[in-house]
Amino acid sequence: MEAEVRLTRAAQMLLRPTAEACEAAVTELESAEHLMRAALAGPPAALPGPDQVGRLQAALRGVIGLWENAAAFRLGWARVLGAMTGGYTERGEPKLLEPPATIAIEG
Repeated sequence: MEAEVRLTRAAQMLLRPTAEACEAAVTELESAEHLMRAALAGPPAALPGPDQVGRLQAALRGVIGLWENAAAFRLGWARVLGAMTGGYTERGEPKLLEPPATIAIEG
């Protein structure tokens, strides 16, 4: 099933949790979602069998775990940068990074 291929691609991308890889993984996940919704809207005879559903669930669990690890990785670096640039709070925790107050858009 094509949705399984999309989930596998997303998982491969999330092995390197860069911003670009995460954005590309989102595109793959959106495609997988669209494919699965289309399958559910189709005739019952076209629905995936139990084996295929199990593989999709396993692939999705893998992507969820990688996504959580990528988020934890990025948050860890944000904490390090916050501590380096802003110091620590009264409770001894690194200060959170503050986003800029303004956003510049070129176009």
